[in-house]
Amino acid sequence: MSLQSWLSEGLLVAHRTSSREIAELLNVVRQDLSQCRTPGLSPDWSLNIAYSAVLQAASAALASRRATAPRQVKDTTTSFSSLSLTPSASIPARSES
Repeated sequence: MSLQSWLSEGLLVAHRTSSREIAELLNVVRQDLSQCRTPGLSPDWSLNIAYSAVLQAASAALASRRATAPRQVKDTTTSFSSLSLTPSASIPARSES
């Protein structure tokens, strides 16, 4: 399934982004990945923080493609992370408009 088809089906919505927004999301990813390795942190909390990092990374990837997940579609960002890691995924080129 392509990014364009997700937009057409309403699983994603067009989103005007900025390099600052993406940088902030990636900063949260770095912080979460650092904090999930805190000595003495319970495995449950460590996994929860690492999962948050994955969601933020997927949000940054979506933003870089000028898209975002509507709030009511909770699993879209997680699904996108597996799509974006698939070498054969069909993602349309970003328009320069």
